[in-house]
Amino acid sequence: MISLLLLMLSIEFGVERACSDPDVKMLQEFVFKVEQISTGPMVFEYGSIKLNSPLPAGCSLLNTEGVIQFDVTDSGQIVNYTVVSMSPPRIHTRRFIKAISGGKVKPEAYGTNGNQLLIQYVQYENKP
Repeated sequence: MISLLLLMLSIEFGVERACSDPDVKMLQEFVFKVEQISTGPMVFEYGSIKLNSPLPAGCSLLNTEGVIQFDVTDSGQIVNYTVVSMSPPRIHTRRFIKAISGGKVKPEAYGTNGNQLLIQYVQYENKP
């Protein structure tokens, strides 16, 4: 937990960097964090939202953070996606929505509206 906190202190979102940038350290594996920020029942089974994402073309690195809002139907389908915020705008949005749509919805979340997730995708950290 402390290591994740220290990692997050050296992260900047929405700034694209080159793989060869001497001021950043490319992570061995990207970090994909999803946290429910809306109140109400937990929508997804823990660990069921997965993201498979290669490096962008030209070996550029980009950390992305955003909030996505959605509803869950009475049958457990995810509908009515809305991007509340995204930094940088429109980058990785489709991948995030695809990851959410593949998550396993808990039955107690069926029929809920206005669910929100904070999503962070991290490829690099700043060097001290």
